[in-house]
Amino acid sequence: MPAEELYDGQNDPHEIHNLAQSPEYRSTLVRLRGALESWIEETHDEGRKLEPAELAARKGMTKEGTNPLTGYTPDGNTNSPTAKPKRGIR
Repeated sequence: MPAEELYDGQNDPHEIHNLAQSPEYRSTLVRLRGALESWIEETHDEGRKLEPAELAARKGMTKEGTNPLTGYTPDGNTNSPTAKPKRGIR
């Protein structure tokens, strides 16, 4: 992915042509960078910081072994394909 992307949403609704490197859109890109920086500051967005390496290695899963598509069960167990099901007493 390029570091920056800029698209003409009206003439290019499928965002095919990245205009970020086009000299004629330089002022638009600079203006939008400023708007983004302001928004990040105003909302205290944490996306500017890199996530810890161990979290990145788990691809965003906060609990090791968690399937990112299913998450946790209500009792706190993971719905991981490697998790062993608990057997109840009858």
